[in-house]
Amino acid sequence: MLKIIQNICENIASSQGCNSISTLGQIFTSNPEKTSCLANDQKKSDSFGMFDKHQIEMGLKQFTNISELLNKLKIDLHLSYHSFLKEFISEPNDGVTLLLDLLKVVQLSQTNIAGVHNSIDSKLHQTVFKKALADEHECLLCLKLCGESEDGGLRLVDHPSGLFTISVCVMSNFSKSRVLALQLLTKMCTINHGHKQVSDAISMLRLRFGEPVRFKFLIGMLNSFNSGAFQISCLRFLNTFVETASNYRERVHIQAELEDAGFDISHLKKLVSKFGNQSDLLKEELNIWTKKLHRCQCTGDRKIVDPKNS
Repeated sequence: MLKIIQNICENIASSQGCNSISTLGQIFTSNPEKTSCLANDQKKSDSFGMFDKHQIEMGLKQFTNISELLNKLKIDLHLSYHSFLKEFISEPNDGVTLLLDLLKVVQLSQTNIAGVHNSIDSKLHQTVFKKALADEHECLLCLKLCGESEDGGLRLVDHPSGLFTISVCVMSNFSKSRVLALQLLTKMCTINHGHKQVSDAISMLRLRFGEPVRFKFLIGMLNSFNSGAFQISCLRFLNTFVETASNYRERVHIQAELEDAGFDISHLKKLVSKFGNQSDLLKEELNIWTKKLHRCQCTGDRKIVDPKNS
């Protein structure tokens, strides 16, 4: 199984994720007693943990597409024993890397679907595209469940392109995927070295989408009334990103960047009344931003007038 996992990156583009499906399917089959749906019936069997050819074949037959596999995995990561999550994340399974590979495949499929669109098969096109968006959302849910553990979060941060892959989902056509991506990035900011990795991902995102300045498209979505969940998640991410910067100079620089991108606190305060029950959460995040901005400005003023710096 380890060999299959190591070869996944070489084969994933041509197979459209089939090898990832197979490998993840094998992870389920190799440890069936730790999955939520099989636990009750299989605990009494002496064949638990057996990883033979028959189990592999039976396991792969259970999953015919990415959607089915991700839905099953989401349930198991949420409901199973912690030992299943730990084993899924750890070597040799390295489930976080497999999920990131799958997420790349889903993103690529969305691009390919958009490229072949025509009016003749528009209905089919929309169906397939919606399915790809749903797969993206399920994959992010699985990554979020992995990221809630310390080991999973570290693996996400340490992955060379993982956070960039997640950051691309901030531009998703599905608002729930945008929210999940922002929540994941917020969580990663609080992990050791996470802020730097998230910052690099945002910089790469700017290059990918040709933004004039970082955060330009994100702030554009924030300033337009989208959804309460998105607005709150976005502000929470920005507050956390500023807070986890290494020093006050970097915090001031980030806040200046965001203002250049169009961040307007007064405009956002005008939107508060439109969010109903979520207004209090939005107010809380806006207040946090205002306090941090004031604190950074005061700190900067003290540095300027400090005789030791003159």
